[in-house]
Amino acid sequence: MVSDAEWGPHIRAQRKTLGITQAVLARAVGISVATMCRWELEHGNPSPAMRERIEEALTSLAGQQKGNGDVIPTGARIRAARLERGWTQAELAQRIEKAERSIGNWEGGKVPDTPSLRALAMALEVSADWLLGLSETPQPWFVASKQPSRF
Repeated sequence: MVSDAEWGPHIRAQRKTLGITQAVLARAVGISVATMCRWELEHGNPSPAMRERIEEALTSLAGQQKGNGDVIPTGARIRAARLERGWTQAELAQRIEKAERSIGNWEGGKVPDTPSLRALAMALEVSADWLLGLSETPQPWFVASKQPSRF
């Protein structure tokens, strides 16, 4: 059991372990990012009911990352694909000719517009459907079609 004094560090450690932002966790819990930030900085503690919601959200997000069939948020997929390539947010932004803050916004939970989504999919060599959580197969058609022809 986590004591009152340990809740802020506990939330932060669990969130960092999952590789998610405060915005993703706050949205999953149903609170503002400012509230999540306050708790992590130990400026107050969540109520017992809210602690239960936080634990449920962390468990759910951990399960999503393990592939139990739940949908992984678009931002987490963008981040995972970017990190798999060893790119920083700035490097990805440069490749798709967008501002670095856009990458941070998308990884934080905002969904990119259609042209940006297409650019992300092309740069990261994943399908837009996978980025949106509509497919569990990240490989796009343009990579799959590069297989040598038998003719």
